[in-house]
This record gives sequence, structure tokens and C-alpha cells, in this order.
Amino acid sequence: MARPRSLAAIAGEGDRLKTLESLRDKLARSIDKPGISARDLASLTRHFVLITGEIESLKVREAAGKNSAGMADENDDEKPVENASSESLTPMQEMSAAVKAKRMRIVPAS
Repeated sequence: MARPRSLAAIAGEGDRLKTLESLRDKLARSIDKPGISARDLASLTRHFVLITGEIESLKVREAAGKNSAGMADENDDEKPVENASSESLTPMQEMSAAVKAKRMRIVPAS
């Protein structure tokens, strides 16, 4: 099995999603190590959950920025959607807000 590339090398490429996915994988490998202390397991698990949530949010934002043909909308240069509340939104709420803000009409494929 090939050794995974270093997190620093992936982060140096500037792709946030790939960097977070690499960090997620590194955390998972650390969590799976035998003999991990309870303190380390708790900390790593918390970070793992946060990172996986951020990955999901980025993927939803990316999907919301594309139309049904997989192309970026012509209005992508406009100001991004700002949340009215200071609370974190779920990925589904973020996508709903993005669709509403762009006044996109979702139609079934024919």
C-alpha cells in the first residue's frame, strides 16, 4: 500500500476540501490506533466530527453553486449569501438559502 501524501503537501496545493479530507483521514488513522488514551480519543473524535461537518458543508455549498447541468450559474460573481442568524446552519439549510437567494428554479429532469 502506498504511503499517504503528507498533509503539508496537500495543504500547499491550496485546495481546502482536499486538505480537510486529508486531515479527516489522518484523524481517522490516529483514532484507529490500538492503545490510544481516552483523553486523546476524545479530542481526536471531537476534531473528526468538526472536520467531517465542514467537509459536508463545503460540498453542499459547491453543489448549490451549480445548476442542474453541473455548470456554474451566471450570477456566481454576486455577493455570497449571508446568514441572517448567527447560528450555524445545517448543510440542507445552507443549500436551501443558496437556492432561495439565487432564485433558482429546480425542475425535474425530463
